[in-house]
Amino acid sequence: MMENIEKKFDAEQVIEDFEVITKNVGRIQEETLGKILQQNGGTEYLKQWGMNGRTDVETFKACVPIVCHSDLDPYIQRIVDGDISPILTGKPVQAISLSSGTTQGKPKFVPFNDELMNSAMQTFKTSFAFRNREFPIEKGKAMHFFYSSKQFKTKGGLAASTGTTNVFTSPQYKKIMKDWSTPVCSPGEVIFAPDFKQSLYCHLLSGLIFRDEVQVVSSTFAHSIVHAFRTFEQVWEELVVDIREGVLSSRVTVPSIRLVMSKLLKPDPELAETIYSKCSSLSNWRNLLLSINIDKNTEKYLQLAVEAASKHLVDKKLEVMDFTSHVNVSADPGHYVISWELSGEATDEILQECCDCLDKTFLDAGYVSSRKVNAIGALELRIVKRGTFHKILDHFVGLGGTVSQFKTPRCVGPTNSSLIQILSSNVVKSYSSTAFF
Repeated sequence: MMENIEKKFDAEQVIEDFEVITKNVGRIQEETLGKILQQNGGTEYLKQWGMNGRTDVETFKACVPIVCHSDLDPYIQRIVDGDISPILTGKPVQAISLSSGTTQGKPKFVPFNDELMNSAMQTFKTSFAFRNREFPIEKGKAMHFFYSSKQFKTKGGLAASTGTTNVFTSPQYKKIMKDWSTPVCSPGEVIFAPDFKQSLYCHLLSGLIFRDEVQVVSSTFAHSIVHAFRTFEQVWEELVVDIREGVLSSRVTVPSIRLVMSKLLKPDPELAETIYSKCSSLSNWRNLLLSINIDKNTEKYLQLAVEAASKHLVDKKLEVMDFTSHVNVSADPGHYVISWELSGEATDEILQECCDCLDKTFLDAGYVSSRKVNAIGALELRIVKRGTFHKILDHFVGLGGTVSQFKTPRCVGPTNSSLIQILSSNVVKSYSSTAFF
């Protein structure tokens, strides 16, 4: 059912195709699996499991085991190092995509070829078609917080970069954007800037310049929008100066960005005064941000517990700016640790109430029963310094990721020692729950 990406974009047809294939998901999944097995039946990986060219679901289930990325890593590493034989895919691997690295503390290599590009394009088309049907952009602009990253060559000569970079630099994506005829606020040079902080600053500046035309604000992940709003809170006064004087801040040093932004930026004292007046009267934005700063449904219990506990902060006009969790297995019994970054100072009494509330409202059945018999120890709430989660973001970007791919990991795995070290070294207060005593 994959739409030919060379055809003229037809939003209604994309929606119709999507509705058709989602009415009988089981059949479509089996057909898709069959096509994958047919295209890749000659690969080393499938041959070793005795598929022998068969493409039915039953044989696949019986022969091929369930695996995770670490099981496939030796095969992928051979591809990265230059082995061009059909190891995992029948079609040649043309590039390597890097994951965000938020799961295990370092990016994972993912083979990237035409099939993945087509799937990515179909995803972009489908999301755009549905969104534009409900929220059409009419004589306006889209404000996309999109970012690219640097590419590098692997030992085997393959170009490696984040998945979004592979997509944004592709001819297919550029053709789609042209077909959509959707003007965006930021010039392309901003998206492909080598420094994401400078890129974000110019995204914000572009959005303010075209403030009357912005009809859509979007990003690959919700966290990028959250991060953009937080950054705006920190730099809005500098943006006001840029707009008032018509001169780009010295913080932007990339020549290509300075050149293109200078063409957009003109002195506008009236707009500068409007922004200054509105922003100086705002004291808190983060109740909304917390509600969208999550992207994994499997972590719903943690999200609900944090939302419930943070209500204890409302009377003091305090908010949870960001949070994450990990398991402390060095103690006996082990226990959960939840780290909060707050917008201000809270009393020990209030934070103890928050800690107890977190423990009581974490409604996973296995957790509750284990807490009652002390198989899991008392939940620990740690308050970290302001800026700790920015350090985590900087850490992942330093590993080769981009802001547009970054998601604050809500549950940090025990092997992610770098992230746990960042959290541990920035703790200012710690509380243990008394909820089950």
